[in-house]
Amino acid sequence: MRLLIILLLAIVSVCACLTAAEDAKEMRIDSILVSVNGTPISLMDVLYESRHAEARLAVVHSGKELFDAIRKHRMGVLDELIKRQLILDDYQKKPFDIPNQFIEGMLDDLSQEFNCGTRRELELKAKDMGTSLAELRRKATERLIVQSLIGSYCYRHVNLTPREIHEYYNNNLEKFTIQPQIKMSVIYLKKDRTDYQKALNDIEDNLKKTPEKFNVLAELYTDGPSPEQGGDLGWIDEKSLRKEFKEVLKTLEVGKFSGSITTDEGVYFLYLTGREEGRVKSFEDVGGKLYKEIENELRDEAVKRYVSELKTNAIIRYYR
Repeated sequence: MRLLIILLLAIVSVCACLTAAEDAKEMRIDSILVSVNGTPISLMDVLYESRHAEARLAVVHSGKELFDAIRKHRMGVLDELIKRQLILDDYQKKPFDIPNQFIEGMLDDLSQEFNCGTRRELELKAKDMGTSLAELRRKATERLIVQSLIGSYCYRHVNLTPREIHEYYNNNLEKFTIQPQIKMSVIYLKKDRTDYQKALNDIEDNLKKTPEKFNVLAELYTDGPSPEQGGDLGWIDEKSLRKEFKEVLKTLEVGKFSGSITTDEGVYFLYLTGREEGRVKSFEDVGGKLYKEIENELRDEAVKRYVSELKTNAIIRYYR
């Protein structure tokens, strides 16, 4: 049955090479994938959670690789939604109040992420995304419940000694090897947009005259991720980039932008803002963060045990 779920997610992935949000708005596809103790989890639930990551995947992959990467990511999201529902069901056995200021704080973080200055702006943004402010508040409450239960049952029993930290470092040097990374911003134009040629000409003309306005042009034109941040993608492992981008970035200097890069799905402009060579971090470099990293691993193991226990008494059904 799980294979059928994978197939369904894969079929929709063909039409989702840029963002899950676009899928939700343009295709209006929905289907119940799984039920957890009678609570349904739909395809739209998965698309809502996966939309941002899928936009980044389109910069790293193309063609069948992108198809496979989106499918794999969506299956991971589905597993997370199942885990979340199991924990929410456990919460119902001994419910407790979530302070309203925590919920509002999470909505404030979301407003900042979407560059919304007021609740009204966030409400309009939610509507544009095919949801509502009430639904965002519900999701925020559920996230806080899950965080609280995981903290209560899984995190408080994790303790580490200095010796364990040092041994972990020596036995896992590959984890502290930094791969060559690049930091860049991207302008992407879909080839099927109605003003494609005009937008392309405007971008090329403006970059020739005022290249320092790359971020402004991204905010105005890009169909890619992070338009509010000028198309900034943050740091990305250089080896993970799609081939046509790697070739351009080999000779591109920091602070410079590429010419147009034509792909099957549209055209890209790249602005290289940083570059880091690969190296192995010393113990002194990672000492302060190492405790947190090992702690997180142990916490993840504790969460897996907790969820595994919840699954033994749960009814989980996968649907065609």
